[in-house]
Amino acid sequence: MAYFPNGTAGMMYEEEYCFQCIHENADRGCSIMLLHNLYNYDQFDKGPRGEALKAVLETLIPTDKSGLRAEQCSLFAPVADPEAEAAEQRRLAEQPRKYAAIMSERSVAA
Repeated sequence: MAYFPNGTAGMMYEEEYCFQCIHENADRGCSIMLLHNLYNYDQFDKGPRGEALKAVLETLIPTDKSGLRAEQCSLFAPVADPEAEAAEQRRLAEQPRKYAAIMSERSVAA
């Protein structure tokens, strides 16, 4: 599982990948990195919760074969085209509204 032993390691990773990715948002930041920041240490908890966190975090940001370095995020998409980046930001901004609409439909159906 990707593990950041300190804030500097996390910041270096963000500089290398997150800040170069179309999923980075100046207002919200990278949601994948947010999950790693929130659960970085909890993934070592004994029991099913720790194992589940470890599996999820490893899927999002895998570790290299040596186990010492975090590899490129599984959702990394480099910023290459400003129009493509703007379209992706609009798509991401729409996600909370889509979720709210789905949950609203489910509560009416129930």
